[in-house]
Amino acid sequence: MPVVHLSTLWEENLQMMKSAPPQMQVQLDADTQRLIERLVFFVDGAIESETDVVSHPLAEEFRNWAPWNLRHLAAKSQGL
Repeated sequence: MPVVHLSTLWEENLQMMKSAPPQMQVQLDADTQRLIERLVFFVDGAIESETDVVSHPLAEEFRNWAPWNLRHLAAKSQGL
């Protein structure tokens, strides 16, 4: 079984966003996506175990596709 990383969870959520029904699809601009991915890879580098990945707060935040939450995740990246 492959090791789960936040980057894996983020990629899965990106795919779900893209394949969601039209009423649930989210417009994610390239800059916001790039900033979120920067945050994901930064945090991935600090996590030592797969258990920590699935219990990390970002794992849950990725599942919230609300535009305000995506902006919030991007803003977190700008503080790195």
